[in-house]
Amino acid sequence: MSDKKSMDTINQLFTEVDNEVAIVIDNMLKTAAPSLDAAKSPEEIAKARTALVNFLTAKEVRNRAAQGLNIIFRELPRYITPLQLENIKTEWDNNTKALTEKMESESSALDNFATNSSNAEIQTANEHANKQLSFQDIFPISDTTVEHFYQCGYRLHQNAQYQEAADVFFVMSSMDYRRHNVWMALGLAEKALNHWDLALTAFSMAILTNMQEPMAFLHSAACYIALGKNIDAQECLQAASELLQKSTDTTDQTKQMREYADGLKKLAH
Repeated sequence: MSDKKSMDTINQLFTEVDNEVAIVIDNMLKTAAPSLDAAKSPEEIAKARTALVNFLTAKEVRNRAAQGLNIIFRELPRYITPLQLENIKTEWDNNTKALTEKMESESSALDNFATNSSNAEIQTANEHANKQLSFQDIFPISDTTVEHFYQCGYRLHQNAQYQEAADVFFVMSSMDYRRHNVWMALGLAEKALNHWDLALTAFSMAILTNMQEPMAFLHSAACYIALGKNIDAQECLQAASELLQKSTDTTDQTKQMREYADGLKKLAH
């Protein structure tokens, strides 16, 4: 399958899942509600939800995802063996072919179903379809391939190619919103570019995918300080401090987080 046809299929897929994103965000927020309610008002949670839905459903998501994929497939040959690259291409092409066939089959079946089914049956079918959770659920990519993609972004970030790193992590976050480490990596790349709002969106998702990890709160605080929003920064620092106080971890990483938090507190006052 040609690269153009593969990319057209991916773009079509992102269009198809647009309507499911709001439901995904609702489910995530319901799961996180007890912790969020302790620190945020309903209005703030609603505002965050709207921002996330807009972020994930915008047309720019598909365009930037295509850019990220181009970077990934450009960078992969530099870091993996020819056999590994061939396996990834085979996996991608097979998934694209299977997805195309599935979409064509389901489109035909949907036409027949809509013609011959009752409103109640159609509503039930729609509810079932809305349970779809992520790109990766319907375009399965092996964990090995995901790790190769992540390493592409990591190496770009290490080489201070922050924009391209951000594009790589962006497409990975679009593929599967549940990966905390990807949201963190995206946030760090956007933060390195001084894209404070984009970084905050990514760190918000990192918090939703792992609310017991203080680092996303700390980086959010740093972004708020850069934006001059010290009250928001203080709220994030309070949440991070509570998590760090509960932690019995004595590793250097936890020590560094505490020192980072202390430094940010001075800037936020």
